Amino acid sequence: MGLHKLWDEAAVSFLLNLEQTGLSVGETYAGVLLNYLRFIREPVQGENYSRAAVVGWWVKFLGAMRKLPNLSMPAEEYSLASVYSFIEHQAGSSLRTWLEANHGDMTDLLAMVEGAKLNKRQKELLQKIQSCGIL
Repeated sequence: MGLHKLWDEAAVSFLLNLEQTGLSVGETYAGVLLNYLRFIREPVQGENYSRAAVVGWWVKFLGAMRKLPNLSMPAEEYSLASVYSFIEHQAGSSLRTWLEANHGDMTDLLAMVEGAKLNKRQKELLQKIQSCGIL
């Protein structure tokens, strides 16, 4: 079995579990890894993975190790300030590149924005702002 790297949410979950459980690094790693890796006897039909039969050697290898929950940091409040921060830090350089390549013409950029779908948090934020009479 190759080395499984923990990225993003899995890495945060690992660190939070390590701090909260008092388990060793190896035990915590295995417990978090169990959320992502399982060796089963046959391919799953449909989407009911909980009924899949796990191969015996994997069960023996794990011993008494238990799956640890996926933990995460509390999300920051979604606000116009967080939207601004995202645009400034994540999209600002891409927007600048687009505008400079198009000599400042915003026509295509505005068309992209007008056609964009809003997610649930974005819709809720706009409703909140509109109900306060800001927009």
